[in-house]
Amino acid sequence: MNKKLQLQESDQTIDLILNNDPENTMDMEVIQQLLLKLSDITSDDQNKPIIIHSEGHNFSKGYDCSCLLVKDNEFLANVVSMGTAIAQLIHNYDRPVVAFAHGYAMGAGLELLISCDYVIADDSFKSGFPETMFNFPNIMIPPEAMGKLIPRASLNSLATGSSFNIEESLNLGIVNKRGTLKDAREIAILMNNNFFSRSKQYYMLDQKEIKNYVQYIGSIDTHTLKLRELENYRKTHFS
Repeated sequence: MNKKLQLQESDQTIDLILNNDPENTMDMEVIQQLLLKLSDITSDDQNKPIIIHSEGHNFSKGYDCSCLLVKDNEFLANVVSMGTAIAQLIHNYDRPVVAFAHGYAMGAGLELLISCDYVIADDSFKSGFPETMFNFPNIMIPPEAMGKLIPRASLNSLATGSSFNIEESLNLGIVNKRGTLKDAREIAILMNNNFFSRSKQYYMLDQKEIKNYVQYIGSIDTHTLKLRELENYRKTHFS
């Protein structure tokens, strides 16, 4: 069992549990494990819904910008290639993918939530996407697709770098319902038992468009990525 990402399977559900320190930051290892485990689940003709949740204080505070390798174009493009593949696997899985979130969901963590079919969060939940203020790119959902998953007005709100509590996140369309992990499990099972069809009838980028986005990431000037400033902003505004 990988300590940063755990898989637990019961008779009715498959749980993927983020467990990478109290902040649940995403790094290359977490991204790789998510991709591998989702690939295994979705290729194994499973008939169970997936529930994504986390240990620790937060769902995820986003990608680990303290990693200096992020400044390398090839490394960053590889991260984005795997991240977009994760979103595609979730979208293509023929069973519900439900997320339960507590604490902060930021950046790539928020992208992971938005990729899911249904999101439940408790009263401690806060969302944010300050990455856009510091030129840090989307990891899982290219900008062209983000506006098809949540309202454009919500994207504009996220771009301010502010954090949004549970009530605000519900109004922004980031969270579907306030509740608990137990609620998420019950809803996942209910959705799966009711002739599930994907509720988010959105447009995901085709392979050519994904390739173009990854190539774009591989060519950006990484010196414009304000990694230290982003990390400091997270610490001062999201703690």
